[in-house]
Amino acid sequence: MNERLIKEIAMKHFILYGYEGTKLAKIAEEAGIKKQSLYHYFRNKDELILKMNEEAIDEEIEFLKSYFREPVAKPLDEILVTFLTDYKQRYLTNDNLSFMLLMAFMPPSHLCQVFQPSYRNYYSHLELLLERVFVDHSEVIRVSPEDGAASFVTFMDGVVVQLFYDTPQAFDHALRISWDIYWRGISCG
Repeated sequence: MNERLIKEIAMKHFILYGYEGTKLAKIAEEAGIKKQSLYHYFRNKDELILKMNEEAIDEEIEFLKSYFREPVAKPLDEILVTFLTDYKQRYLTNDNLSFMLLMAFMPPSHLCQVFQPSYRNYYSHLELLLERVFVDHSEVIRVSPEDGAASFVTFMDGVVVQLFYDTPQAFDHALRISWDIYWRGISCG
């Protein structure tokens, strides 16, 4: 038994049942250990979820850095839409992103002061990476790269909420009906 396996099981439980519905006894049972053995790794559920959140944020920041590492010789609108569709796919297939968004949108109330700054850190990284993309394509936008990145993150929040609270189809629908309006608002053309 190791800490990584416990966190993998716990992540699935937090995603399915939320903070309140996740029970350490059930995690231990699924891991094939006694509940008391969990305390060898984590003092309590708060320590477990805080460690998992920290790792999830770090992993997602690394994903963003990797995703935007190389400049792409595609039109800006194509880069941004592709990122959104890739983000949707990552959300659907990667528990880490699902967990991170769960903790961002629905953190345990007594831990909000911890989760909100960590999620803001994630968004700060995303905005900085997007600013570089907008700088590389500044000839096609009528806003500053900083405003372009900030507006895109705000737009992204709107469609991701559809994915988080509704369905992938709701995400697709929101993206389809709002993308042209967003793009016309920031582009020169």
